[in-house]
Amino acid sequence: MSRYKKEPHIPFQCLIPLPESGPTGNTGLESAFRAIKTTDQSISANALSIITFETIEFDLNNEYDRMSTFSPQQDGVYLIIAAVTFEPTDISVNYVTQALISVNNSFIAGSDNFMGGNSGFLNAVNPSTIVQLQAGDVVRISASSSVAGQFLAVLSQFEATRLPSPASNPSSPITISSSKINKQTFDKKL
Repeated sequence: MSRYKKEPHIPFQCLIPLPESGPTGNTGLESAFRAIKTTDQSISANALSIITFETIEFDLNNEYDRMSTFSPQQDGVYLIIAAVTFEPTDISVNYVTQALISVNNSFIAGSDNFMGGNSGFLNAVNPSTIVQLQAGDVVRISASSSVAGQFLAVLSQFEATRLPSPASNPSSPITISSSKINKQTFDKKL
């Protein structure tokens, strides 16, 4: 016999209307890729660099190239995730590492981490975003640190997938917000 008292079943009433149908049907081509970093990449202090992800683990629609560029073949809403792991040349100093997601050379999302000197840890930075893209857009990952060092092949990846999305609506075109992130925003933190 259980030591926990059984409560009478109370039916749950959902106040949010739930859809009465299943999947939305054909929402376009499947799109997803994952690439990993397999070589360390040295950088100078405060030098923003495009990060390379040399090994493709999968690419369902041939949209990722070995130049670290994702370019979707169709309009839609995409989830973009990246992770870069940084190791400073001088482990005794405090520093900040940042990673940014850009679309058509405009930064749209980013993340940064402060790391205290002699922490004994690697600094992993993980930017991610959900964004509406158009076919042919160019998505890349850039990163920098306030100290010299290298982005490591360990725990560093770039991946994206298209979420179920209707075809774009010409009456409400896809636009990137005017509040774009710029490099100066992050430089102030460094």
